[in-house]
Amino acid sequence: MPLFRTIVVVLVVTLVQRITELGLGTSHNICIDELSGFLYLAAANINQGRLVAMDLSDPANPFIVGGVDPALGYVSHDVQVVTYTNGPYAGQQIAFSSSGTDGFEIYDVTDKSAMTLISVGTYPNEVYTHQGWLSEDYQYFYINDELDGINETVIFDVSNILLPCFVGTYSSNVPATDHNVYLHDGFICEAEYRAGMRVFDATDPENPVQVGWIDTFPGDDSAGSGGTWGVYPFLPSGKVIISDKTRGLFVVWPGAAPIFFVLAGGAPPHSRSRRPGTRST
Repeated sequence: MPLFRTIVVVLVVTLVQRITELGLGTSHNICIDELSGFLYLAAANINQGRLVAMDLSDPANPFIVGGVDPALGYVSHDVQVVTYTNGPYAGQQIAFSSSGTDGFEIYDVTDKSAMTLISVGTYPNEVYTHQGWLSEDYQYFYINDELDGINETVIFDVSNILLPCFVGTYSSNVPATDHNVYLHDGFICEAEYRAGMRVFDATDPENPVQVGWIDTFPGDDSAGSGGTWGVYPFLPSGKVIISDKTRGLFVVWPGAAPIFFVLAGGAPPHSRSRRPGTRST
């Protein structure tokens, strides 16, 4: 019985639309706020790399509806946008921007024609604010700084979006470079390049604890690129997809280990060896 199986799935992919509005040709990343129905471009080749919003009311024909004024904000390298449904910000659409050398910024993007910069967060050893993700209650924002030379994830308290507060860091204690971070069902999954994917329990949101890892890049955990580039922990099955720049695609199960049984006296005879007329009990 083989331990691994190869499954080949053939999909037919059809191009529905290609958007070149206003000369759009490239974008570093995209984000969709599912509640509001808008897509956001980060570091696109238009609007001087500032955040750009697209209307998805007709998903096959999205169109640009606004962007951050270049005079008011910086280039967004990566972004997460959410619509608040309760609390003091209910109804507001807020963008949490990882803006590279310009740090961590928070924007009100509710009015697409007049997006405004709300606040800027700073933290020790800030070099290149690469990417970040909100806790599920929107109280904390976790950031990876790709070029600070330190394996640590920065934690901000964003319960008050007017005054984001740096509260600390955590680390997997390896030299590898932290790259992308996502939080789902109380666990933080991080792509840490040569150290693979690291999983942290965020029960205490200000002190996440490493509880698991898988090294898709065996050999060393040194700083630099190569290895696990990104992870996706949002599948309904609980499985996590890992994209490794060097070794390809991994699909992993980060849950509890399977249950194994040891039968006293060994396994029973195969059913085909039973005598006719007998039955198992």
